Amino acid sequence: MASSQAKVVSTILEKHGYQLGRYLGKGAYAIVWEAYFKKWRTNVAVKVLLKERAEAEFLSKFLPREIQIWKSLKHPNLINFYQSIETTNRVYIMLELAPRGEVMDIIRMKGACDEKTTGKWFEQLCQGMAYIHSKGVVHRDLKLENLLLDHNDNIKISDFGFCKYAAADINNFKQVQLSETYCGSYAYVPPEVLQGIPYNPFLSDVWSMGVILYTMRTGKLPFDDSNLRRLLKQMIKGPIFTQKHKAISIECKDLIHCILRGVSTRYSLHAIFDHPWMTHLVKNRPDYLQDMEVFYQPFNITKSSQRLMTVQHSNGHESFVKDIPIKSWG
Repeated sequence: MASSQAKVVSTILEKHGYQLGRYLGKGAYAIVWEAYFKKWRTNVAVKVLLKERAEAEFLSKFLPREIQIWKSLKHPNLINFYQSIETTNRVYIMLELAPRGEVMDIIRMKGACDEKTTGKWFEQLCQGMAYIHSKGVVHRDLKLENLLLDHNDNIKISDFGFCKYAAADINNFKQVQLSETYCGSYAYVPPEVLQGIPYNPFLSDVWSMGVILYTMRTGKLPFDDSNLRRLLKQMIKGPIFTQKHKAISIECKDLIHCILRGVSTRYSLHAIFDHPWMTHLVKNRPDYLQDMEVFYQPFNITKSSQRLMTVQHSNGHESFVKDIPIKSWG
C-alpha cells in the first residue's frame, strides 16, 4: 500500500487507541497489519478491507455475517474478534494476533509433522470445531492456511468469511440447513460439494478436517487438485498410504480413512473423539458431543434432486466437472 494510504490507516487507528505496526500480508480485498492496542498494552492483527476492491455481495451479505458470527464465538482455539470500525472507504477488523503464523507455512518449511505434534494440533482443531458446531455454525473454508499458531504453538482457527448458521443450537435443534453453495478450496472440499449435490455442511467441515490431518502427517495433500476429474476420482477411491508413510501409526491411518469417506459412513466429531488414536490425546472431552450427533446425519439424495455442477472459472470457461457422473455413497 502506498505510504499516503498507510498514513490514512494509521490516522484512523490512532483515533481508536491503536498504533500501526509492521505489515503482515494481503488478500484479494484486504491488507493485514500488526498494531499495538495502547489500552490493553498488547499487539493485535488489523485486517483492513478495501471497499473499492470488494464485490457488492461480499460487503452487503458475507462481511456482516462474518462479523456477527465471529463476535459471538469465544474459545481458546479460535482467533478472537475484538472490534470492527467502518469508514467510507474501509472496514477495520481487529483480531487476536497469532505470531507464529500459518500451520501450512510450517509444513512447507519443515515437511510432515511428527505424530506428537500432529496429535496436539488435530486435537485442538477438533476442540475448536466442536465448539463452533455446537453453536449451529459451520466454517466452510477449513484449510491449513486458516489454522494459525499462538506464542505457545497452539492452534487458532481463523477466517470466518464463509461461515454461516446451519442449524439451531443443540438445545433447540430443529433441522440442519443443507448447503448448495460451493465454498472453500478444491483440495479441501468433499466430493458431494464438487458433484453439486445439496450437502450437510457439518459433514463437509469434517471432511476438510480429514484432509488437514492427512497433510499434517504426510506433508502433502491427499488428493491432486490440479485436475478436477482426477480429483473427484481420487476422493471416491480414498486416501492412499505408501511405504514412505510407514512411520504413521495404524490408528492414525485408520482415523483418516474413517473421515475421508462418503457421507453415509463419514465420522461425526463425536466418533472422532471416540477413536482410539484420539482417546489418548484428549484431556477435556466436550460434554455436549453426544447432543450434537443430530448435526451429522447424512442426507439421502433422491434421483430427482441429483444434478451436475458447472464450475465457472475466471477465464470464462466451464469446468469439465459437469461431465462427471454422480455416484451414490449410500
